Amino acid sequence: MTFHVVTGGPGAGKSTLIDALEAAGFRRTEEAGFVLRHLRRA
Repeated sequence: MTFHVVTGGPGAGKSTLIDALEAAGFRRTEEAGFVLRHLRRA
């Protein structure tokens, strides 16, 4: 299995790119920081 990491500054289009790739059939995971922030609030 191949993994790719998408990086870039704020507003660079990372989420837009990942959403488009997911719509094209690629699998995705949530950003680790996003998951951790929401786990801490629970």
